Amino acid sequence: MTTTENDKSEYIDVGTVYTSPGHDPPLGATRIEIRSGRIVSLRSLSVEDLQPEAKHLLALPAISNAHDHGCGLPTLSFDAPDETLETWLPALSYKPRTDPYVLATVAFARMAESGICATNHCHNTLDPKLLFNEAEAVSRAARDVGIRVAFAVPFVEQNLHVYGEIKNLLKFLPSEDHATILNWSTKLKSMVNETKALFDSITSLEHEFFRVQFGPAGPEWLSEETLAFIAKCSAESGRRIHMHLLETIWQRERADAQYSPGGLIAHLDNLGLLSPRLTIAHAVHLTEEECKLLAERQVTASVNTSSNLRLRSGLAPVRLFRRTNLRFGLGLDGMS
Repeated sequence: MTTTENDKSEYIDVGTVYTSPGHDPPLGATRIEIRSGRIVSLRSLSVEDLQPEAKHLLALPAISNAHDHGCGLPTLSFDAPDETLETWLPALSYKPRTDPYVLATVAFARMAESGICATNHCHNTLDPKLLFNEAEAVSRAARDVGIRVAFAVPFVEQNLHVYGEIKNLLKFLPSEDHATILNWSTKLKSMVNETKALFDSITSLEHEFFRVQFGPAGPEWLSEETLAFIAKCSAESGRRIHMHLLETIWQRERADAQYSPGGLIAHLDNLGLLSPRLTIAHAVHLTEEECKLLAERQVTASVNTSSNLRLRSGLAPVRLFRRTNLRFGLGLDGMS
């Protein structure tokens, strides 16, 4: 049942309210007061005060999508079939040039229709020169749809084609392809510098439904200098960081080879990245000791099961997260 009073407040009567599902017991019959789009009070009612149809209504907080890319165009629609992550990522370049406002609006509207009120948006761009305009379009889409968006500005600078030295890949490729591959490696270095320069400008787009975060793609794709730079900027500004981490077994193998004996997670901690401001996406291949350290630093993980199944990455160790008190949320990753 919904009523209004003096055109100022709206009231919704329900039989049950979960204010903190999984943590606090539910409230019984309740009148919810809403003013200017916000809940301002919850008032207990007797069941006899409820209209018959209200007795069976349940109210609870809207869902948040902990990890997504906000692309309204499914990957299967532009010939990027599900594959292992490392072979699937290059196929994303087949995505046709599409109005970024339309892509974001379609994605956010689908989420809103599913009951999602807030989402992380790890933005992907094919051209850093378009990044500001794309961010502006996503900002408008967030406002127009009415969904809250945490916009992670993308940082990528290395290992686009292989985890490690590019020369190890070139020896398997025809010589006529070497120049193109090497050109991309050089281009990535300049791209990350352009992104650093653009970041403050993108924050000017913020509004009630749009907040800006740092979005380092993952430790494989960034130098230690850039990761340390992001950690420092986050600590100084208080802005959050959203980063992919140990999504695939090959990323696990690369981390073990490169960061032995201390390990990747301890290395990220030494760089200053591990803090309550950090969310890690996927986290499929974490060890128990790594989970303990992440929990101690109050890091949050995003569990993206639909994506991990479609891209053959495995399943995040949620039981391990619970046992070590590592906080986690659930993300769709644009794959559900």
